[in-house]
Amino acid sequence: MNSVENIILINLKKHTNKTGNLISIDYEKDLNCNIKRSFIVNSSKNIIRGRHAHKKLNQFLVCLNGKCEITCKDGTKEKLFILNNSNEVLFVPNQIWAEQKYLSNNSVLLVLCDDIYLESDYIRDYKLFKEYRNKVL
Repeated sequence: MNSVENIILINLKKHTNKTGNLISIDYEKDLNCNIKRSFIVNSSKNIIRGRHAHKKLNQFLVCLNGKCEITCKDGTKEKLFILNNSNEVLFVPNQIWAEQKYLSNNSVLLVLCDDIYLESDYIRDYKLFKEYRNKVL
């Protein structure tokens, strides 16, 4: 079972020259994953989103613009991450509760997933999340 210790911050290589920056993601090499779905969330300052866990799906979070605070919980421990560099990818494994607080206006979060959308994979109530983890243990 995953814990907050399994959360990884991955630094991608940034290629910079006088015309700007280029950051590429090789899903297999950089993330060791086959991405099947992605989505982008735009939000305003102090909005909190997420507030759920996945039973099987793994996610990778990239803040493309602005600043996001990511709180991850495993039912016992909690870890906080600040994302504000587009070359940082936060790996949030399955069975971890995650919340995203947008710390600046026009924050943009890219989320990459290793599976398709399945509502049955979501746990949207924190109390049920803790019960689920206790059953799996």
